[in-house]
Amino acid sequence: MTSPIRETAGNSSRKIDGCYHCGLPVETDSFRLQSAAEELHFCCNGCKNAYLLIQQEGLGSYYQSRTDFASRPDEKQMPEEALYRALEDRIASKGQDGEQSFLEGTFLIRGIHCASCVWLNEKILRNIDGVISAEVQLVTSRVHLKWNPEKTDLARLARAVSKVGYRLLPVQEKENVELKKASVSLLKKMAVAGFFTGNIMLISFSLYAGMFSFMDELTKQFFHFVAWLMATPVYLYSASEFFKAAWASIRNRVLGMDILTASGLSLAYFYSVYVTLTGKGEVFFDAVCFVVFAILIGRFLESRIRLKTWYYTHNLISHIPDFARLLNAGVDIDDLDEESQVRITPLEDVRIGDRFVVRNGEALPVDGRLLSESAETDESALTGEFRPRQRKAGEILTAGSRAAGEKAIVLEATSTHATSTLTRIMSMAEESLRDRPRSERIASRAAAIFIGFVLLAGVATFFYWFEIRNDLPGAILHTLSLLIVACPCALSLSIPTAILVAMQRSFSRGCLIHKAEHLEILAKAKHFAFDKTGTITTGKMHVSRIDGCSAGKAPEYLLLAAQIQASTGIEHPLATAFIESAPKHQRLRRDDIETTYLTGRGVQALVPVNIAGGGADSFAKAAYHLGSLPYLEELGYGIGAVSLDGIATPVGFGRTLNGQKELLCVFQLQDTIRPEAASVVAELNKAGDTELLTGDGEQTAALVTQGTGLRSFQASMTPEQKRDRIAELRKAGVTVMLGDGVNDTVALSAAHVGITFAEASRLALYSADILLLKPDLRLLTFMTRLSRRTRMKIVQNLSISFGYNVLLLPLAFFGYITPLLGAIFMSLSSICVVLNSLTLMRAGAEETPQEP
Repeated sequence: MTSPIRETAGNSSRKIDGCYHCGLPVETDSFRLQSAAEELHFCCNGCKNAYLLIQQEGLGSYYQSRTDFASRPDEKQMPEEALYRALEDRIASKGQDGEQSFLEGTFLIRGIHCASCVWLNEKILRNIDGVISAEVQLVTSRVHLKWNPEKTDLARLARAVSKVGYRLLPVQEKENVELKKASVSLLKKMAVAGFFTGNIMLISFSLYAGMFSFMDELTKQFFHFVAWLMATPVYLYSASEFFKAAWASIRNRVLGMDILTASGLSLAYFYSVYVTLTGKGEVFFDAVCFVVFAILIGRFLESRIRLKTWYYTHNLISHIPDFARLLNAGVDIDDLDEESQVRITPLEDVRIGDRFVVRNGEALPVDGRLLSESAETDESALTGEFRPRQRKAGEILTAGSRAAGEKAIVLEATSTHATSTLTRIMSMAEESLRDRPRSERIASRAAAIFIGFVLLAGVATFFYWFEIRNDLPGAILHTLSLLIVACPCALSLSIPTAILVAMQRSFSRGCLIHKAEHLEILAKAKHFAFDKTGTITTGKMHVSRIDGCSAGKAPEYLLLAAQIQASTGIEHPLATAFIESAPKHQRLRRDDIETTYLTGRGVQALVPVNIAGGGADSFAKAAYHLGSLPYLEELGYGIGAVSLDGIATPVGFGRTLNGQKELLCVFQLQDTIRPEAASVVAELNKAGDTELLTGDGEQTAALVTQGTGLRSFQASMTPEQKRDRIAELRKAGVTVMLGDGVNDTVALSAAHVGITFAEASRLALYSADILLLKPDLRLLTFMTRLSRRTRMKIVQNLSISFGYNVLLLPLAFFGYITPLLGAIFMSLSSICVVLNSLTLMRAGAEETPQEP
């Protein structure tokens, strides 16, 4: 029963520590209540009403059990009816069973901190008439809802949680049914095998004890029948995994590991059945159960590693909302009235160039260029860094980033959902899980040869004991032991487990590998080539100086250059520098500008200009050229001596009108070297050669090389020249190229391993083999270390598996190993391989990149 509550007048002299509901500072004494125990102060009317609502619902114990303050209710941002109606319509249209009287879906509850938050949200939702069930998960902050649409709707549920400071948000669910189904199936079969293995061992101990003391035949036969009863579910159900795979191998005429396993299990099982029925010899039902259980343990661990790796990647795409708030045409972003000027649109219908609105706490549905003057974003979904980032107008924000500021932000879509950076990352992750590296394919072929050898060895063992030693029970027993001992489970696990663990570790640290074989190749790298802008330098360029222009013309030329760059749609640090340096609130994208982007050179634009003396309506098309100084010199513009500020990049701006060429100005774009670049290059110099490949002049290239410790540089290079240089380096050894721009795509493709950042241009993303989700060069050294440790683990795993087989096969042939002992050794080798691979998750934790 809750305590009576009444409102009190202001002007309390008691010191106020913070809002009783959300913990924020209390700036006014206007919102307070008197309970039986104490006087409660609130920061706003929203928190006060949230407290009253919780008390009215009979949930006042929430405040006694919580471990953190609740979120502050925002009365200005209550749930939008249109958004939740659209969500409900989509859920209803996704093939729900017509006979069902309810709808269900999974949503994110923003603001959950502790178990008390889970309890409170479940209680509030379940108390609403029409809600069938509400199950909240603390770890994921997800709620699975079932509700009757005839009694309530999704908007009402969203309003209910928002009144107490939480937000119900849509999430995109992407299920990997096959991986989950396989993992659950293995778990069930392993549980059955484990249960009967534990119980059958009790029978086996009794039988083994009877071999050294008196046990009458009736008791012995009884134990045999009990063991048969226990082993049969294991053989028919748990071992079905091996029989299906063995049959598939036979149909495809491939010698698979499961042929060996199925043969050994069948021989042991049916021989034991024969012994049970005839009473002659000893049974090996315990070995059947133990072998099945041991192999399933290894396979289950592998499936969990694979599933966990998939979960890492799945968490990325789950941040993408199903809908976007598109801004209606003609709306001024400075005079934005969200309710009447936006429309809710399905994610798949968002097109490049659409303007959309993102509210506080919501994720970007697609990549977009920021139109608002500034924004604060949380990009932890992509980079793992929970520190908000300050963004300026003109910057490109990636899908999945969350708006963290108080105000809604407006962006212009630079991608569709299918072409967004996050979708590309997800595609790379899924492909990496399907891919088999070259070493694994070689190991599979070696295993097939080994299996053929073991089958011949099994025939030889049976022949030796039956024909030469004249011992049929011994022939069956020792052949069975050899088949069990020789099972190449450890060999089949040695490479994929190491690769999967390494990929999981790399992704958890902000690196995504396109194909597993690139991890192996990186371990052999001898040459490291770097682009300059956005790679060795931060890529956060700005126009620091404008030289050679007429008096008062600098702002006009800067705006026109920004409009030309915006019209190209190219994502490049140089383009971003002009767009960010342009006057605020200017519409940059112009329909009357025709642009042609020349990779590695610059931009040619046809812009209508007014002809002097020709009247107000007299226009002609002028050709503007914005690009590198060598490019403008090729076109015939006279370029004089240019003095550079440090590692500034000069960009010429010229105009051709009526055949007359005029150099308008030279922009100086300043950049800074990444603070971690020198230490990264110093470490890479120990492993091989480092080289800078840049389109900038020799002066800039020399300064960057000297400042970072790179061993050599190539200056004034076109994209084709970069590609040719990479081809030369490939002849001398494994070559790695790190770049992020459109100019680097051909070089990235030409290298053995191409590496780029997630913030790179879209073309670079599609050309790269490894993606660094954080803009930190230390991830490169982390990946090189990890690749070498992975190679070492693979060698160790192969040594364990081959060493085990080489040592125990002769012992099994000559009868020194029983089937049960062979099963124990076989399982130990597999478990050792898996555990050795898992050490990659903790090895070298001290090498994980930290914030500079």
